Amino acid sequence: MERLMQYLDDVEDFVYAVALLAERARRFLQTALLLAASVIFQGLGVLLALSRPPMALAVVCLMTVAMLYRSVTGPHTVRIQPN
Repeated sequence: MERLMQYLDDVEDFVYAVALLAERARRFLQTALLLAASVIFQGLGVLLALSRPPMALAVVCLMTVAMLYRSVTGPHTVRIQPN
């Protein structure tokens, strides 16, 4: 019975170790995709501004309004100052 408990404990440790590695990989992939999307969208913005400047200005205006709306309606964090 003791050997079974040790075996199950080893299996549990292995499963949680794999889960921790999977979380690291997920965070790395998420960061890599965010950086790649940022570079791609900036490049597309430059190409749009070079080919159709009024359209690029309209996109910038829409994005500005969306960011302002999100900053006003989004959750606010309250920071407590220590005494």
